[in-house]
Amino acid sequence: KTPGDLAKCQVGAVTCTATAFATPIEQTVAGAVTCVDGAATCAGNAKSAQDIAACGQTFTKCAEEASTAVLPPIVVTAVDGVADCTATLGTCIAAATTPDAINQCNGAEVTCVGKALGVTIPNPAGGVTCAENAVKCVNAAQSIDDLNACTTSLNTCVTNLTQGTPLNCDIVFTQCVAKNPFNIFQCADDDRKCHAGQ
Repeated sequence: KTPGDLAKCQVGAVTCTATAFATPIEQTVAGAVTCVDGAATCAGNAKSAQDIAACGQTFTKCAEEASTAVLPPIVVTAVDGVADCTATLGTCIAAATTPDAINQCNGAEVTCVGKALGVTIPNPAGGVTCAENAVKCVNAAQSIDDLNACTTSLNTCVTNLTQGTPLNCDIVFTQCVAKNPFNIFQCADDDRKCHAGQ
């Protein structure tokens, strides 16, 4: 049996138990199968109709708690998407042999995270911090609203990445030093001018 088949069996057991107790539940999830065992034990120990009713109420509460613990599919998809991006980044950086190659890895991760959240990032090299924050946000998301907030934050961050912002100045400085470490004084001067808006 596949995990999907097992989940179907578990959902069937939960639905059957809900029907037996005449306690409809709003959403049936495979995770609520643990509630079935408790309900069976409770029913086995019941001495009256009131005891059976109490078992049904306990089962319903358990099943509802299990269903709210499950992340919405769209959130799971986003979490999986950004996880793939960070895994690919790790592999890419491990194989990188130059600072430029590392910058390309970072840019690819930024584009990947943007794609996972449906956000176009025109300057991937400048969006590393935006993408890192988006990954943290998505990994903490518990609802569609949380995921939407992550997307909005990433959009705002990317929109604010204009030439002259402190974040972009620092990225340009890092890239300048990476291209030519012996040119650090010129890079520092350019960074100072960037921060000053010149």
